[in-house]
Amino acid sequence: MRHGVWKSFLLVALIVGAMVMGTAQAATPYTDAQGRFAFAMPDGYVQEMSPQVPPGASTAIFSSPGLPGARFNVTTVDDPSNAQANLDDLTGQTLQQLAQALPDITLWTQGIVTAKVGSADAREYVFRGTVPNTQSRVRGAMLVTLKGTTAYTILFSANDGDFDKMADQCTPVLATFAFTGEQPAAAESGNIPTGPTATPRNIITGGG
Repeated sequence: MRHGVWKSFLLVALIVGAMVMGTAQAATPYTDAQGRFAFAMPDGYVQEMSPQVPPGASTAIFSSPGLPGARFNVTTVDDPSNAQANLDDLTGQTLQQLAQALPDITLWTQGIVTAKVGSADAREYVFRGTVPNTQSRVRGAMLVTLKGTTAYTILFSANDGDFDKMADQCTPVLATFAFTGEQPAAAESGNIPTGPTATPRNIITGGG
């Protein structure tokens, strides 16, 4: 696992998600350019121009013109070492890296929980923090999973007061996410719960 790649990606994902508007194009439904996965886009969301990334990596950024500051990012890193990677260790790395971007980061009381992204086991946590040198308070949900030699992070972030609304809008993403050749893991509607009893696969919005 190339630790530096994850660090730079997470910083880009968070900063872009909280502060920057990009050039957009229609993005419903979305299929990965390499054909690895697909999901249904939330109504009204668009795909932004992605930053340049290192070889073996990709990132796709989506935003809502009707909810400024709301973004979600799907980032992948393909590396042979991922075949032996530990999901809990990888999740811990993402949290450490987010803490560098948000020095006052706090987690919801349930901490890191088990989840599903498509058919794959995942880890998920909800965080809140202030973007340095600004008064911008953000809240986000991070999901981390591994599929073969590819590591995935899905980061939902928004201004703190808008995150519950964004989570409701983005229900289709996790409810329909499927790796190529597989069916989505969620047979139910995919509603996103709002408290510490949240079920796996869904975005946890915290509640408080």
